Amino acid sequence: MKFRFILTALILALTVEGCTPADLPQTDTEVDINQGTQDPEPEPEPTPEPEPEPEPEQEPEPEPEPEPEPAQGSTIYGKVSCEGKGLPNVVVSDGNLVTVTDEKGVYQLASNKRHGYVFISVPGGYEVAVDSVFPQFYKYVTNPSKVERVDFELTPSSQDSFNLLVFGDMHLSNRNNDHIQFPRFVNDVKSYMQSKPGEKFYAVTLGDMTDNRYWTSHDYFFNEYKRDIRTLDGLPIFHSIGNHDHRRDVGDDLQASSYYNEYLGPAYYSFNLGQVHVVVIDNLDFTAADTYSGRINDEQFEWLKKDLAYVPKDTPLFVTMHASYYKYPKTTVEAVVKQTNQATKNLNALLKTYQDVHIFSAHSHLLWNIDNGNIFEHKSGAVCAAWWVCGYLSPGINLGKDGAPSGYNVVTVNGKDIKWHYKATDYKTTEQFATYDRNTMDLSSNRRVPNANQNNRQKYEAEASYWLLKGEENEVYINVWNWDPEWKIEVKENYFRLDIQQVTVQDPLYLITTIAKRYNENDSTEGEKSYTIFKVKATAPDSTLEIKVTDRFGNVYTESMKRPKAFEVETYKRY
Repeated sequence: MKFRFILTALILALTVEGCTPADLPQTDTEVDINQGTQDPEPEPEPTPEPEPEPEPEQEPEPEPEPEPEPAQGSTIYGKVSCEGKGLPNVVVSDGNLVTVTDEKGVYQLASNKRHGYVFISVPGGYEVAVDSVFPQFYKYVTNPSKVERVDFELTPSSQDSFNLLVFGDMHLSNRNNDHIQFPRFVNDVKSYMQSKPGEKFYAVTLGDMTDNRYWTSHDYFFNEYKRDIRTLDGLPIFHSIGNHDHRRDVGDDLQASSYYNEYLGPAYYSFNLGQVHVVVIDNLDFTAADTYSGRINDEQFEWLKKDLAYVPKDTPLFVTMHASYYKYPKTTVEAVVKQTNQATKNLNALLKTYQDVHIFSAHSHLLWNIDNGNIFEHKSGAVCAAWWVCGYLSPGINLGKDGAPSGYNVVTVNGKDIKWHYKATDYKTTEQFATYDRNTMDLSSNRRVPNANQNNRQKYEAEASYWLLKGEENEVYINVWNWDPEWKIEVKENYFRLDIQQVTVQDPLYLITTIAKRYNENDSTEGEKSYTIFKVKATAPDSTLEIKVTDRFGNVYTESMKRPKAFEVETYKRY
């Protein structure tokens, strides 16, 4: 009885502690009072609510730059921007006046719009938009009586290191199978660029992209040129004007370039690539219909002075022009300015104030170099060689009048360090010269021009006179296409070094591929003696000569010349 009373009291105590009846046994089973009981698990502490992070203070929206307004007297104004922000100190010109943008990127020009366009000198480290291959650094202004706003948008560009491809005379005109040969040049350029992955490339032409003599008769005008050059899509190409890109029916210089201006833009302008300032010059002054002189006019020189006023004297200058700056060195390298008008003399004096000037010219369809201290002229050869004639008459090879193959200069720039080499179309970069074995040469008129009339036979014999004379046995000739006096030539026969003599002669391969074939068809033609040809005299007719040519930068080009070496067109074909 006493036990049951204790059990009842225990049940009541547990109920008071909070347990529900369901927590207890529902039978009358006796409970061992000696069995301990477990304390209930404590309730978990509630997780404190996180304190809300303070709202970040919103930065005030930048106020948009105010829209530019024309200043009093201004007829052209606008803004040069990068990523929406105005760029200061960008040079802007209408071909006459030159100014710079202010701290907000705004410029003003009180222009008479004589040239019909406005352009910027694209600053180093920036690029403009490119339409296929055409950089959009200029825009047209069309209304002389209206104030016009013209803006330019730039993008940042890392361009301290780059390659500049220099394209001399193309002479595309829908003749001499240029529609077949030009694509080979395009493919060569593409292949060369692909061999330099990750490197930046730009290009500049040196004029005579077209040929005004055939604009109508062969249905090849600037529209057709733009179509064909777009096959180099993605390569920014800056253009220079040549004499064959001018109109032939007007005597006013500005009017003579009007078609070019319409299709390709300004005839002279400037831009910057990295640390280099590039000036494009029109050095063809038209004074009458189809009559011009190789010189710059006073208006252009005054523009150039203004442009260069913003360029420090230690900035490398690249100057492109069509006509030669120095006279062609017939026998020796002569740094004699070819152009004699006062503006050109003034140009020479102006350029001499800069430390490092490189002039790139074309026109002559020849390849040569003249080093005159701080001014170096690169006569850059011709894309068409000699108007595509050689490649038309002798398919598989296309030579210029001096025997240099068609091609282009490659200028490599790293900061202010400048190097260059010639890239011949369809040749490897390592091929920089051609060799000829005189023992195998037959340039006789009976062999080469059997069908020529008497007059043309005599012309051929005059062109080939050096090779028609009895030469010494075992002579070998080497035409080093892009030679300059800093190059070195070494020829060994059986480990013995041979004496080398420089000669000025007509390249023999050009004689048989082009001149002879033209005269044999009783057509007219012309050649040019080259001063980049060297001869040696071997001791045997069948010895192998080890030829080593080193350029001014230490690049070595070699040929193990196995003799006798045949002298026929087939020997030298590239495709």
